Parts: sequence; C-alpha cells; structure tokens
Amino acid sequence: MVKRGIEERMAQIEKIVHGGNWREVSLQYGKTPEETLDFSLNVNPLGPPAAVLDCLRRNLKVIRRYPDPENYGLRKSLSDYLGVGVENVTAGNGSMEILHLLMQTLGPRRVLICEPTFGEYRRVSQISGAEIATVFLKPQDGFQLEPAFISHKLSSEELVFLCNPNNPTGNLIPEKALREISEICRRRGVFLVIDESFLDFLPEWRKLTLCAKAVDADNMLVLRSLTKFFAMPGLRLGAAVANAALTSILNRVRDPWNVNILAQMAGEIALREDDYMESSRALIRRERDFLAGRLAELGLKPFPAAANFLLVDTSAAGWKAQELARAAGRRGILIRDCSSFPGLGSGYIRLAVKDHASNSTLLRVLAEILQV
Repeated sequence: MVKRGIEERMAQIEKIVHGGNWREVSLQYGKTPEETLDFSLNVNPLGPPAAVLDCLRRNLKVIRRYPDPENYGLRKSLSDYLGVGVENVTAGNGSMEILHLLMQTLGPRRVLICEPTFGEYRRVSQISGAEIATVFLKPQDGFQLEPAFISHKLSSEELVFLCNPNNPTGNLIPEKALREISEICRRRGVFLVIDESFLDFLPEWRKLTLCAKAVDADNMLVLRSLTKFFAMPGLRLGAAVANAALTSILNRVRDPWNVNILAQMAGEIALREDDYMESSRALIRRERDFLAGRLAELGLKPFPAAANFLLVDTSAAGWKAQELARAAGRRGILIRDCSSFPGLGSGYIRLAVKDHASNSTLLRVLAEILQV
C-alpha cells in the first residue's frame, strides 16, 4: 500500500527541465563544458567576484568545521544589503530550499501560478499536494501581468507565485500593478510569494524590491538569489525576507547546517563588492540592447526584457525552437528551448546575455544556421 501511494504521488510530479545541464550536454553533443558557450544558463557573465574566488582558495581547509547553524554572518550581510532586520532573513541552500520549507510550513491547498514562469513553482506545489490554478500570459500583450487577471482568477486560492523579473519572459511587473496585486492578496487573505532572483541586475532594484513591505506583512515572502547575480550556482545560495514570526519558523524547521561553510563565506564577501555590482549592471544593460538589436536583424523576435536574458520568438524566422537549439548545440552553442514552459509553444528560446565576444559568437553562429 505504501509503495502504491508513492507511485501515485510520483505520477503527479512533473520533471522540470532547466538550463545549464552540463552532463546532459556532454551526453547529447559530446562536448565538455569548456568546449561550449552556454547561453541556457542565466548567470552573470563576469563570473564570481575575484574576492570571492580568492577567499575560497585561501579557506578550503575550513571544510573541516561545521557551518554556523544560525547562518548569522551571512544573514547580517544580507540584512545590510537588503535594508531589513536580521530577524527577517532566512538563508538557504538556494532559494528553492526556502520555497520548499515555506510550502511545508503553510500547506496551501490551492495555489495560483502565472504562466509561462519558473517551472519549480509548479513542481513544489505538486510535491506539497496543492491544486494548481493557472493564468496564462499572452505574447501579444508582451506577457504582461495585469492585476485584473489575478483579481478575476482568485477564488479559493491560498497562495500566489509571482516572479519579478519573470523567467523566462524577462519582463518586469510594473510598480503600480505590483502594488495593486499585493493589496488584492492582502484583502483576500492570500499569501503572496515574490521571487526577485533576477532583480539585482537592475540598477534601480532598491526602488523595486518588496523586501521592506514583506517585513511588515503577514501574507508575503520575498525570495532572493545570490547565485545568478554573483555567478555562483554551484555553491547554492539563496535567501528570503518575511515578517519576524514566519522567519523564525522557517529558521526552526530548516536543516541546521543548510548553507555550507564556503557558501556562507562567499555570500558575505560578494555582498560587499560594490564595484563588481555596478560593472555587472552596466554590462548587462549594454549587451542586452546589443544582442536584442542584432537578433531582430537576423529575423528573430526578441521580447523587451529587464533581466539578464531574452525570450526570443523563433517562429518569426521560420524555425522551431528545438531544431534551432540542436543546430546551435552541434556547433558548441547552448540555448534554452522553451517548449517545456506551459504557455509557450514550440517557437521560443531563451538566451542569456553574456560578454560582447560571446554574444558576437552566438550571433555569428545563428546567422550561419539561419543563412542570413
């Protein structure tokens, strides 16, 4: 009976496809990570801050010690960076660990997801046994989320997921719309999860974040990621901001050593690297505009974006995403086929924004494939 119950649960949980899967790439194309340019991985093209790499090299021997179970130094650095109290910060082994903890803690019976978006919201909901209601954003509207969509769709939902900027579309929810949505959720007693994993790439992120609002709210949690902006996905490092009561619960139910000692050290240092942050934002803004303009010249259709990646309509050039991704992969260029995202068909890819030389190589290879 136990085995049958497990099999039934497993059948309900989708396998989510992600970019940056180097092992799969090695099997499919026979190339090592060093032999490819990976545009499927949405991380800072500058790589980790030099000070972080230096710290890791000098402190490898600290792995003989347990990490601080309170994550205090990391949480203090996060609280200073985000402008909130230490008592409002949870540090995690990636932001997804915190999201799983939140779903276990709240136990929502029904959630609302605005597609297309990050696939793990759906998977974590399925794992927790929640029913899923869906709002589908439309390409003709630029995949923009309107408060009316949320207001109309909410009925018995107890939790809403929002990603800002959204992955894979790359667009921001306008400030006014975000305020309206948060107010709708507050009035109806719906918990709101705001994933700001890519917000650091925007120069004006401090004006756009809802961290300060989450501190005083009883129905909100803001997810943050240190792996994308600081280019440390292999270390797994994320955070969340919420009111002190919920934060206390999350910090009690999590694993006591959930963030490894090297990740703790790396996070503390990265959050002090102001020059690196400024250079990163300038690079992304400049190269995103360059890449979008040249992709349009190739007959593709990139959507306007605020993040460090672009959603691109390949059907405008007469190509299916899977075919284009395979053709590029054989040439050592990895791009994200977005057909696995609900709400997107077979004609969309996602491209990370990299440095100028890498972006130029991508454009040259795409021109060869598209024969333009």
